[in-house]
Amino acid sequence: AATLDQQIATGFHRCTTVNVEAGTDEAENRTSQVIDRVNVTGTVWLGTTLECCQCHNHKYDPFTQRDYYRLYAYFNSSPKETYQRSKGSAALDFGGPELAVPEPAELRRQREAFAAQRKQLEARLEECVEDPMDGLAAWIEEMNTAEQAALAKLPANIRRIKLADDRRNANQRKQLRTYFIGLRPEMKQMQAEMAELDQQIAALAPPQTLVMTEMPEPRTTAILKRGNFLDAGEVVAPGTPRIITEPRAVELPANRLGLAQWLVDPANPLTARVQANRLWGQLFGRGIVASEEDLGTQCEPPTHPELLDWLAVELQGGGWSLKRLQRRIVQSATYQQSSKLRADLAARDPDNRLLARSSRLRLSAEQIRDNALAAAGLLSSKLYGPPVYPPQPEGVWRVTGLVDNTYRTSQGEDAWRRGLYTVQRRSAPYPSFTSFDAPDRSACTVKRPRTSTPLQALVLQNDPVFVEAARALADRVLLAEDASDNRLVFAFRAVLSREPTAAERSQLSAIFAEARGRYEADSQAAETLRGEHSLPAGAAVAEWAAWFNVAHVLLNLDETITRN
Repeated sequence: AATLDQQIATGFHRCTTVNVEAGTDEAENRTSQVIDRVNVTGTVWLGTTLECCQCHNHKYDPFTQRDYYRLYAYFNSSPKETYQRSKGSAALDFGGPELAVPEPAELRRQREAFAAQRKQLEARLEECVEDPMDGLAAWIEEMNTAEQAALAKLPANIRRIKLADDRRNANQRKQLRTYFIGLRPEMKQMQAEMAELDQQIAALAPPQTLVMTEMPEPRTTAILKRGNFLDAGEVVAPGTPRIITEPRAVELPANRLGLAQWLVDPANPLTARVQANRLWGQLFGRGIVASEEDLGTQCEPPTHPELLDWLAVELQGGGWSLKRLQRRIVQSATYQQSSKLRADLAARDPDNRLLARSSRLRLSAEQIRDNALAAAGLLSSKLYGPPVYPPQPEGVWRVTGLVDNTYRTSQGEDAWRRGLYTVQRRSAPYPSFTSFDAPDRSACTVKRPRTSTPLQALVLQNDPVFVEAARALADRVLLAEDASDNRLVFAFRAVLSREPTAAERSQLSAIFAEARGRYEADSQAAETLRGEHSLPAGAAVAEWAAWFNVAHVLLNLDETITRN
């Protein structure tokens, strides 16, 4: 049976886009989701432009349309993920299989305590409603004998219900009960307390995660002519591309487990090469095959084919451990070279394809944020859990539709968790990540671009996270050695992991001295900069503000966001 981790991992394929707008064709929507899963599988694991086969045989690589829909069949038997919101409604709700993940024992105890309180309140309320002398039945009897003037004061919906008739339907009984409770302050208060407990119980509900499951009876899969979901052709069974399948002698199950086993089968020459090449590209800035998303016949040939073969075999032989392979690469003499460009190499190998030096790369969006928080001493090392909502500028998220998707900034440690845990909303991606080329996740992206824009400098200077990182780094500096020179060295090493040169130390000293003089002359400016931030014990606000300026400069350096 699948382990909990394996079940959670299937949620990878639940990240497809889904359309729940009124009028959406559910069959077309589901077909688009399955197609996306096939295309992502081809890109991520096989390094191919498999999506070309959706409508026709591949023009360059040895994959047919029949191969494509045989892969499609593996994903075609999962339950649908959209449902009509209500009978006769054109709007859709998102659904599909979910898995409850283990929760901390403390949360479970809190929820059970709230549930016990609610049960007690519900019992007391029921006693009041059922009280033979003063309950709902007694009130109905009183109304049956009341004067017409008293009845006229009742709401129209209550007057329409025949109070003397015991044959009331469920909706009428509910209306009478609700109105009666509203007449008695003590019962209305109990009902309000129960509603509040319901909210607290819901907030402590066990976390759920989206997963992929299989239907009891698999769907029939047919080749879609020209990719049109309304024009089905030949029926096909689940299967892998024949060009890769033929060398393998062992038959695998015709389900997603079988597909996963085939992907890592020793007879499959693509998966290990694709993953090793991608890891190499992340470390060196360029894969051994430059097009990390496409290792087909039209890609540039590998610069070091024997090395790619060795890395692929090393990955397979090491139990598919990317951590192990990464350790082998970063411990190599090739990786540990300086990135300094020698004059003789500038003309001979300007793109560094021969790897005579290291590559100088700007960090990824998440790494830039994590690096600043780590230098400031803020970065949380906590693992796992639901997404977090770190600080971001106001007005990025707009509340639309029926769902309350207000951006509620996380507090405490959750505000400083690694970028990996930042919540993702495709229509409003996290702004600082977008500025540093992070994709919006509407499509599978294997290789991110690296651009340089003025907006990136503005993000480093003004984004709430980087401002708070500079404040925290100033705190760290003030808690370090007493002498200013020692503090300068400490700050420099905390951010750049090296000693400053004499010229750098001189420049930073001048920045610190100028800032301290300015803030001593204008204490209000220093207080404005501090805001609600609590300073270390005994720290003068002017000195702290000067160290903030130094920290801000260091966190904004090109070297800080670049791997040299």
